[in-house]
Order: sequence, then C-alpha cells, then structure tokens
Amino acid sequence: MEQKKLEIKKYINVSPKLRENYKSLRVNIDFCKNTPRVILLTSSIPGEGKSTVSIHLAAEIAKSGKKVLMLDVDMRKSKWFELFGLPKRDRKGVSDYLVGQISLSDALWQTDEPNLYLLLSGTIPPNPTELLGSEAFGNLLFACKEIFDYVIIDAPPLSGIIDTAVICSKCDGVLFVIESDTVSCRVVKKALQQIERAGGIVLGSVLNKLKLSNRALYGTYGTSRYYYTNYQP
Repeated sequence: MEQKKLEIKKYINVSPKLRENYKSLRVNIDFCKNTPRVILLTSSIPGEGKSTVSIHLAAEIAKSGKKVLMLDVDMRKSKWFELFGLPKRDRKGVSDYLVGQISLSDALWQTDEPNLYLLLSGTIPPNPTELLGSEAFGNLLFACKEIFDYVIIDAPPLSGIIDTAVICSKCDGVLFVIESDTVSCRVVKKALQQIERAGGIVLGSVLNKLKLSNRALYGTYGTSRYYYTNYQP
C-alpha cells in the first residue's frame, strides 16, 4: 500500500531563534543518561502548548537524521485532525489499531519533513483509558521502537483524566510542559507527583509562552517561547 502523506512543514516553520531553542531541547535529551527513545509530553491543564512542543521537538530530532514518530494518544480531544483538515474516512489511528481494525502500516502518515512520521489518535473510543492501559498499547510501543529511532508521544493533560498516568511507566521519560503565568505551583506539583506515582520518569520541564518581560527571571536560558530545565524532585 502506498504510504499516506501529510504536508506538515508549514506548521513547523519557526524563526531561527526559536529553532535554536528546540535544538537545545533535543541536545539536552541526547545528554540524558541512557538516552530516552520513547518520550511522553504532557501538561497540567489543556492549552499549555504541549502539542506544539511535541511536533516541533519531533521535527527537530528528525532534522538531525533520526527516524521519528510523533504518536498522538489524545483520544478524547485531539487537535490534529482539524489542523490537517482530514475527512472522517482518514481519521483512523491508534484506537482503531488497538482494537484490530487496521494495521500499523495503514495507520501511519509520512510527512513532507524527511524522517518524520505521524500516528494520529484515531476514532474516538468509548474506553480510551482501557485501551491505553492495555497490553496491545504496550505492544504498539514495542513495535514502534523497532521501526523508529525516537517516539514522541503527545499525551492528554493530567487534569481530570488518568489516560496519561496509565502509560507513563511504558515510556522512557516524560517532558512536562508548563505555560508561564497560567498554572500555580500547587497544580504543577500535584501533576508531577501523579506522574511519579504512576511510575513515570520526569526528564525535565518546558516553560512555554514565556513573556519577554520575564526573561531576566530565568537567566541566559530564558526565551520568548519556552524555557527548559532539568527536573528536580
């Protein structure tokens, strides 16, 4: 079967300055002990920008010559189908694969960014938590690791649902996205504790949408869009 293709470059074009920030994030990941290959990105609440960070990080790793899959597991409110304008007939993905309706090759999308592939969330199921916690999902991750150098998982935020918590332990590490001046330290701490209780390993955090006026608070690593820091328990 001919590989399905998506035009994605127009969504990942950023300024040279911002690309340097994502490149810095990629390098930080490379220097992690036992370089993580399956990396989950999440946040405390919706709208903090974790999907944007996910796709740009995946694209930056792909630009380094690695074969990368961005895996969308937000089976409740995925943004990607609408963003790409995909008709319903093309909205098969993770959920459909997990219940045996399609093959992995049929679910994958190749993009116009070399080395970058997408696996979207699929048809909205009645039981997303059960699907993500299933043995079939673990087998999916194993199969993806056999094909790709890196798997970047765009997961739902932690508030209100446990979908992300049930898969944390299946990943090599978690990057936690925090929108500047939006969520309280208490909410962030609670979310991080939830990840740790679920057996996840927090690699670090990305402070997103950082205002220029606040840059001095974060020293030379501050940027207008995000700030990366190693996580300290």
